[in-house]
Amino acid sequence: MHQPIRERLEQYLGGTEGAEGVRAIESHLATCRECAREVAAMRRQAAFLRLLRPGGVFEPEPGFYARVWERIEAQRSNSIWSLLLEPVLAKRLALASLALLVLLSALAVSLETEPVIPPTAPEIFIAEDPIGPPLGADPIQDRDVVLVNLATYEH
Repeated sequence: MHQPIRERLEQYLGGTEGAEGVRAIESHLATCRECAREVAAMRRQAAFLRLLRPGGVFEPEPGFYARVWERIEAQRSNSIWSLLLEPVLAKRLALASLALLVLLSALAVSLETEPVIPPTAPEIFIAEDPIGPPLGADPIQDRDVVLVNLATYEH
């Protein structure tokens, strides 16, 4: 399609082009077969599109917006927190938590805090405390301990 037609084609097809512009376009279309073919195809497409245009203004039926809102609410995915608020599930969850608490309490009470070594075990060792008495009780002994530590230090 040539430039003069392309620039004013929309106004020409819409009927808003002035009389002088219409004469110029029609004289070009009479001499140019390619442009005439494209304009004819565009007129057919415009006619098809006009057939799809509704005849009047449509208003939704009463209650349309309420029904749409109800469908949206029904299809909305529920979160895990909303499931916890259900009475049956909340009751079952509370009972399961209580049962778990009782079992863990019974387990904690039944466990002994210190390991028991049988008195007949042959692996019992009697060893001297490697740390020794606490520092600060006897200054002379503290001095000896520091001296021994310094003397036996290996780098």
